[in-house]
Amino acid sequence: MPISLIGVTYKIIAKLLANRLEKVLDKAIGEQQMAFIEGRQLVDGVVIANEVIDEAKRKKKRSFLFKVDFEKAYDKVCWDFLDYMLMRMGFCNTWRMWIHECLQSSTVSILVNGSPSRQFSVSKGLCQGDPLSPFLFLIVAEGLNGLMSSAVEKELYKGVTVGNDAVMVTHLQFADDTIFFGEATENNIMPLLESFKKKLTSWKGQQLSLGGRITLINSVLSSLPVLSSLPMFLMSVYLLPKGTLKAIDKIHKSFLWGGEGERKRINWVNWKKVCMPKECGGLGVRDLGYVNLSLMGKWWGRLAVKEDGLWRKVIASKYGEGGGHWMDWVRNGVGACSSWWRDVRRIDNVEGEITGWLIEGFRLKLGEGNDVSFWWDEWSGGICLANRFLRLYLLSEGKEKECCQMGSMCNGTWKWNLTWRRKLFEREEEAATELSTVIEGVKIAPGRPDEWEWIHSKDFRYSTKTVYSLLTKVPRCPTQERVFRRIWNPNLPTKIFAFNWQLLLNRLPTKSNLLKKGFGVIMGDGNCNLCQEEEEDATHLFLKCKNVRWIWKECDRWWGINIETQEDCWKTFEHPGVWTRNTRIRKGCDCTWSAIVWSISLMRNQRIFQNQEMDPDWISNPIACLTENCGGGLILVTGIVSIL
Repeated sequence: MPISLIGVTYKIIAKLLANRLEKVLDKAIGEQQMAFIEGRQLVDGVVIANEVIDEAKRKKKRSFLFKVDFEKAYDKVCWDFLDYMLMRMGFCNTWRMWIHECLQSSTVSILVNGSPSRQFSVSKGLCQGDPLSPFLFLIVAEGLNGLMSSAVEKELYKGVTVGNDAVMVTHLQFADDTIFFGEATENNIMPLLESFKKKLTSWKGQQLSLGGRITLINSVLSSLPVLSSLPMFLMSVYLLPKGTLKAIDKIHKSFLWGGEGERKRINWVNWKKVCMPKECGGLGVRDLGYVNLSLMGKWWGRLAVKEDGLWRKVIASKYGEGGGHWMDWVRNGVGACSSWWRDVRRIDNVEGEITGWLIEGFRLKLGEGNDVSFWWDEWSGGICLANRFLRLYLLSEGKEKECCQMGSMCNGTWKWNLTWRRKLFEREEEAATELSTVIEGVKIAPGRPDEWEWIHSKDFRYSTKTVYSLLTKVPRCPTQERVFRRIWNPNLPTKIFAFNWQLLLNRLPTKSNLLKKGFGVIMGDGNCNLCQEEEEDATHLFLKCKNVRWIWKECDRWWGINIETQEDCWKTFEHPGVWTRNTRIRKGCDCTWSAIVWSISLMRNQRIFQNQEMDPDWISNPIACLTENCGGGLILVTGIVSIL
């Protein structure tokens, strides 16, 4: 059915049912389905597919991969089959009745020559826009998972096995998008080929051109879904090459500074500066290299929380040898591996980037202590006890013991009990005392599992936002931060506060700056076009020129500031924020400043490009318009701006 308008009453009922249904779907829907279920993500399927393909290539397995998309999937859902699946999953009659009533409440009206026809009931399909529809579709799609499991059990179909544990992968699903994996045997291939042949045959009578047929074959046989957010998916699975990132940045830079095609434009501000946070003097443009690292680092975060999905079983089967925890796989893994796993292992040490940020961000929180090595895991203040107390480690009787084996509960309190192979000497006793001090505050907590924490988040869970902030962290200057925060006035048009940003950085295309860039022939003598007396730099154009000084003299009354004594635009803009803490007055001053410098810029450009004569209205009119709109409490009085 098409996207539907839903009544408020029905939507409340459907939302209540959907919220309850969502809580049990994780147990009812097979782990091959990645859509609409909390804790499962599309990128899980990308990783599993990547590892299956890598395994097949390395071990030279004769395998195939086959992608299927259900045509008009929502429209063709059979209600009887949905009810059958609900029954098979153990839903009670009451629940089945509720779902049936929700489905039957739908009516459809068709537009005929622009007029709606009489409403009529439908007997199949799911409404797009209904909160229940995604979950009901998963229940229907689970029928395919059941058929595949049955085919494997009856040896009618064989998937691809991965890793030492021989985890079998037969198919992956994301809603109605399905990928099949299998061994390239005749029993596996023939049914799929027959089905595909029927699909192509159905297009014969539609008079497709040769190009159309080639496109159809390529799209059905070769292509995977091309999603609008494909770059983000790619950056979630692979580290993009430096050349690719530079090429993307080049496009962004060209667009930012007004370039078209191959036409080059001046990059007035360094790209690293542009990518800084706004309060640090940048534009807050996201650095794709750091975005890539933060998205890839999410795999470490998901390994840390022990997600029990199929993707983890595949990875553990291939790379989890040795019985250690997940960080051992990542840090100490050796031998051949897939390109994805290679990228995951090296994201903490990418050439030219910050190193150690990922490993240092994770902290082991002791729980029961069953999975934590006393001597080798960094569970006590982020240090490895074996390295810090090497002599004591060599003398210990529990070199390979876990934390839970290095003490006992006494009257409800955990007591550490360290034993040695011989009596300790005096210096060793001092080291043992220091060791006891280090571990004294850390206790075993029975019933609570050992956990890895991400120390940079308040909830101790890995998040790409905190990682990106960590990677882009720059030394802070409180004075500069206050000034840059004032630039981004939400009441002003974006073009004006971007102009302010360039002005305060002295990166506007004034004649002085253009001469520095090698445009001397074009710019001539470089003198100010408004007065023709001095070189046109930002300080002269916006503060010192005799044709704009009159407007700043009015600011003496508003701000209590003498423009003649100010060194540059930065000092002038900073001044109102220094002497007043009244937010309304400060915003009014900021608005006045922005309106004045923007209007001066307009006057200068009209003089240069339109050869217009000087007119005080060029400044006063735009200032009045801007300041009234920005809510700074400003109005126009006798041709100049005056603050109320």
